[in-house]
Amino acid sequence: MLTAILFTIISTVNSLTYQPLNNFPSINLILNNILLVVFSLFYFKHLIDLNPFEDLKKNSTFLFNTAVLVYFTIQIFIWGIMNYLMQTHQNNESLIIFGVIVSILYYATIAIVTLIDLQNTQSKYKQ
Repeated sequence: MLTAILFTIISTVNSLTYQPLNNFPSINLILNNILLVVFSLFYFKHLIDLNPFEDLKKNSTFLFNTAVLVYFTIQIFIWGIMNYLMQTHQNNESLIIFGVIVSILYYATIAIVTLIDLQNTQSKYKQ
């Protein structure tokens, strides 16, 4: 809760001072992605502390968290480079295509994880 309030305050201050509403809010996006990466790392630690001997490859929350960690880590660099390219008025088309490909892979992974979780849930109820 505190993190959400702090993020909102920082984003508002950023939008009112450094990156006004008519500019691309890359700092807000990068900060958001950094927070998600940190939370993802904390969740990995929680999963390992919860049951250190569990086979994590079959754990849907582990797979989902891995997708979040990889996707938002890549997004930090995409938004940072995008901000530079927009400020220098350079072509950013290849970066946009790369971002779309990464997004497709991320959402495909989430779909697969959802199907795995649904299958695991249904098999538990059949027993």
